[in-house]
Amino acid sequence: MKRLLYLILLVSSFTILIESCYNDDGNLPTSSFTDARDGTIYQTVTIGDQVWMAENLKYLPIVVGPDMGSLTTPYSYVNDFFGSDVNNAKGTENFNIYGVLYNYPAAMNGALSSIENPSGIQGICPDGWHLPSNAEWQELVNFIGGEANADLLIKTDTNKWAFPNENATNEFGFSALPGGSFSNSGNNFSSVGLEGYWWTSQEFEEENALLFRLSDENIVVIGFSISKASGFSVRCVKD
Repeated sequence: MKRLLYLILLVSSFTILIESCYNDDGNLPTSSFTDARDGTIYQTVTIGDQVWMAENLKYLPIVVGPDMGSLTTPYSYVNDFFGSDVNNAKGTENFNIYGVLYNYPAAMNGALSSIENPSGIQGICPDGWHLPSNAEWQELVNFIGGEANADLLIKTDTNKWAFPNENATNEFGFSALPGGSFSNSGNNFSSVGLEGYWWTSQEFEEENALLFRLSDENIVVIGFSISKASGFSVRCVKD
């Protein structure tokens, strides 16, 4: 009897948590803004006390292929694009759906590591927005119910995520996409449709930094350490 009562209370608390995310009219508190650098319009969503971009960043000042990688030089990539022409890269399906992959130097745009919440690091983000710290990703996951539920509640529908991703509801409007990655160690692109990775503002030792990861197998990893030369997506948080 005690166990049954605990489960009922847990479900009830979780329901309240989800409902608290909505406006009085039952709709998610969404909005949009324009990046003055290139005119791109981004959808945004309020989740708890944070306002997140509901799309991956698409700002693309330069683009390089997988034959180029660096721990210190800023590089940006588009998954499965092997040229250096920005306009051609912007015409690809992967760019338009998943946005840009940045190495850590590009994501940070010359800033030093930050563990603060908020990070205080604008990085590659537009004015008025910043690159989230690991603590900010943790705050997001905590608000939506913890790692056990986070992936399904912030992922887009199953049309973008490969099997066995099931029951994704995007309940909180975050619209997480499996944009894949660039691996400097293998000089290759991978994981489109399978995994999504997003940089944090926090480095981990000299050559590594922390990221947030979602997989098609409904796994959430906060604070995963990987080479700064790798290429991953960026989501920005409003200042």
